[in-house]
Amino acid sequence: MVMKKIWLIIFCLVFVLFQNVYALTWDTSPDGNVSGSPETILTLGFNDVGKGELDTQTPGIFGVSANLGSGFTSHNVTIGGDLYSWDSYNDTFGYGDVFVVALTEGAPYWDLPITHPVDADPQLIGLLWWGGDEWDDGILDNSSGGGSFLFSVDPSKHYYLNLILDTSNGGEFFPSWGDMGGFQIQSTSVPEPATLLLLGSGLVGLGFWRRKRAR
Repeated sequence: MVMKKIWLIIFCLVFVLFQNVYALTWDTSPDGNVSGSPETILTLGFNDVGKGELDTQTPGIFGVSANLGSGFTSHNVTIGGDLYSWDSYNDTFGYGDVFVVALTEGAPYWDLPITHPVDADPQLIGLLWWGGDEWDDGILDNSSGGGSFLFSVDPSKHYYLNLILDTSNGGEFFPSWGDMGGFQIQSTSVPEPATLLLLGSGLVGLGFWRRKRAR
């Protein structure tokens, strides 16, 4: 019984050592049109909130990005959203306006020559979250909810997390906007040699203790 408790403590210690839950510092895209914070409510395209189907919008990249650094093997991102789009999908042209949760390597989303997120650009690690459903039907598309997104990464590389509304492929009509909030991130780090040594010493000590009790 005692041994089971000891092993449970060791497991919890390892989990705590290698899991990090933390707040991030966010940079805003140069195109602006963003207000708030992901930890509360981040509004993307706030100048277009409530506009009609044929009202104008400014094409651009609206969002925030946070420097995650390197030395991690995964990032688990949890976030909710209430997103709106007027006709952002077209069978001929594909998606116009898209909401993106993605990692980029080496720089924020807006500083990389990304062709378009739904083209599965190799510079993106992650996914298109949502981009509307129909085209020219007079219906305001809405997606509410959210979830958790797990990103597995190379610990030797440097990553940024991006929360984006990309209207750069959508032209000046059919506005889109949305709220993201309730953000959390849990990252798994690569254990440092000193930490591994400390943990290993503890396990060795535990082995000697067990052998001594067995005599």
